[in-house]
Amino acid sequence: MVGDSGVGKTNLMSRLCFNTFSDQFFTSVGVDFAVKRIPYKKDSEEGSTKILVWDTAGQERFQTLTAAYYRGSQGIVIVFDLTNETSFENLASWLEEIER
Repeated sequence: MVGDSGVGKTNLMSRLCFNTFSDQFFTSVGVDFAVKRIPYKKDSEEGSTKILVWDTAGQERFQTLTAAYYRGSQGIVIVFDLTNETSFENLASWLEEIER
């Protein structure tokens, strides 16, 4: 997950992977990750797919560090805050960063 600082990336990861939510704001430093197993059924055999969810810091000073985590990714979620118009306007910059 990428996006400006304070848009909720850490809480999205916590909700997805641990079913928890915190109303406290903590700035992520660098990169954090969690594992989520998603169950599926195929031909009546139960199993699951394991995904690694990477929560990247939104501050510009960490962009060179977090960019290394884009390589090899099979998906990237760009996050913005509906109450912060600037975070929406910065989506184009995040797309450019990902494409590089």
